Amino acid sequence: MGTTKRSFQEILVLVISILFSMPKSVYYSIKFCGIMKGLKIPLLIHFTTKIKANKHQINIFSMNTFGIKIGFGGSPNINSLGRTKIILKKDGRLNLNRNIVISKGAKLIIDGKVIIGENFRANKNFSISCTNEIEIGNNVLIGWDCEIRDYDGHIIRYKGEDLSENLKVSLGNHVWIGAKSTILKGTLLPNDVVVGYGSLITNSKNFKPNTIIAGVPGKIIREDVEWVI
Repeated sequence: MGTTKRSFQEILVLVISILFSMPKSVYYSIKFCGIMKGLKIPLLIHFTTKIKANKHQINIFSMNTFGIKIGFGGSPNINSLGRTKIILKKDGRLNLNRNIVISKGAKLIIDGKVIIGENFRANKNFSISCTNEIEIGNNVLIGWDCEIRDYDGHIIRYKGEDLSENLKVSLGNHVWIGAKSTILKGTLLPNDVVVGYGSLITNSKNFKPNTIIAGVPGKIIREDVEWVI
């Protein structure tokens, strides 16, 4: 998700997209922030994005104009898989802090509590499925086609015993999740962790800070590392 020089055509398309997105951005900014704060337009929401939530379900903690971008951005060489959707069910709650980018094709289906920290970047086709709690720290970078979920999706029984317990997922500060990775229920990632491309991270509380975790299932493959955005 590095910075690349945009062509005139790309800049023109972006400007047109922003102009078409202004009515929806103003509407949802006022809906979730109130009239006075909403007129600062803290939310930039792409005109194709679908949002289903009442005004009490999404909390905005950024009052900077366009401080939270939804449906914009992402690697230009990666195709987005459909329109961006944020759907909050009856018990869903979403807290968004400042300087957040959720790129095209994202799907956030929330029936629990999701907290996203400051300086968050998710590349295209990012997915969250939450029925319990998912907490993401500050300065987190997520590659394309990544998924985070805190439940199995269906009831699983073994000899009559229900194994489908919903477990909190927590990502610490300054975490980088490589593209095409999946984070499953019960995963607790500490600060300064890198998750390798295509990894599957399952229920684990034994990971250490400043490590690279990779594989299926994910294991520590290197320690004492640092990474820079």
